[in-house]
Amino acid sequence: MTIQSPEIIIYNSAVLYTMQEPLSDMAKHVGFKNFFASTALKRGYVATWEVDCGRLYIKDVKISGYKGNGMLRFFPNGEDRVFSKWYSGIIEAYDKVPYLQEGVSGISQKLQVTVKKGIIVKEVCCKIYEGELIQEDSISKFSHEEVVSPLKSYLDK
Repeated sequence: MTIQSPEIIIYNSAVLYTMQEPLSDMAKHVGFKNFFASTALKRGYVATWEVDCGRLYIKDVKISGYKGNGMLRFFPNGEDRVFSKWYSGIIEAYDKVPYLQEGVSGISQKLQVTVKKGIIVKEVCCKIYEGELIQEDSISKFSHEEVVSPLKSYLDK
């Protein structure tokens, strides 16, 4: 099986990559059909997500073979970003594309967020060295008043 293209997550201005597909349930709900299948993109789209003030939002959807606004295919009201109230699960996001991490020397970063109905309820940052976990830190759920980026400062260490 061909390795699939990752989703993109923006977390306090850091660009991270995940193989989870938080939009898949919504795709089924709206009856999304992929007519331009690529072996590297069987789901037919790549979504860009953003974590902002403790909530998960979808900001953009690029649909394979479609030049229009992919967000309109899923969310016809034309919002620039949509709160993902339909999604609950755990997302693991990496600073490098996950399948390319194998064999890469050096330290990489992983953010694991637990989401309940679009709300971030738990965040854990991990440092990984050559595929092995070397450090794990919980980040307390941030409030709307926080302006300091816990992951950005963590990544800058």
